[in-house]
Amino acid sequence: MTTLKDKAILITGSARRIGRIISLGLFEANLILHYHKSEKDVLNLKMDLEKRGCRPLIFQADLTNPDEIKKLFDFILEKHGHLDVLINNAASYKKTDFSNLKDFDSSILLNLKAPLMCSQHAAQVMNKGASIINIGDKSAKKPFNGYLMHSISKAALEHATKALALELAPKIRVNNLLLGAMLASDGDQKELFEKLIDKHVLVKRAPEEKDIVKAIHFLILNSYVNSTTLELDGGWI
Repeated sequence: MTTLKDKAILITGSARRIGRIISLGLFEANLILHYHKSEKDVLNLKMDLEKRGCRPLIFQADLTNPDEIKKLFDFILEKHGHLDVLINNAASYKKTDFSNLKDFDSSILLNLKAPLMCSQHAAQVMNKGASIINIGDKSAKKPFNGYLMHSISKAALEHATKALALELAPKIRVNNLLLGAMLASDGDQKELFEKLIDKHVLVKRAPEEKDIVKAIHFLILNSYVNSTTLELDGGWI
């Protein structure tokens, strides 16, 4: 049976929230932890992984800068010689002022262009059987009110997943993990989050960390899953 051991896996935006959960769930692998500004958080993550026997590498980069993306993959090539899995998790989640769309560029750059550029570089250092996983959310299916550009960028990322799978087949698989109500954002009121779960989620609970990790393991290890969006939302209505 295929395992995670010895796989070189890059997680972008690894330091906090979903990125941290995914990283801890892949502790058996050779991890490359990308971060942008969350240095303290990524160092804490590195320490927690080391307690589990993992020896992750960390790399700081602004993924809206093509030169820094190139440096990230040059680093991976130098340290590992190849990459087995790319998890495009880094993203922005900003409210949009429709009157001026001031966050248009930043949302599209980080949520769509960066995953495409990372995938382009990854494909050059991946062998047959490697995979790319994009991390999306429910705004790809039903736009979030007040988050116009975020919703558009995540919908585009879902479509880009299929386009990339077509482009990179049969050497590299490309899938999309679409998350529902995962974690209350910093500052969100717990009561409002619980009401959201009760109203929209059929299983009437938020996901546990193991639910997210199992989905990631499935997408990495099942070599027949390709060009697919896996909706991990507890039955969202």
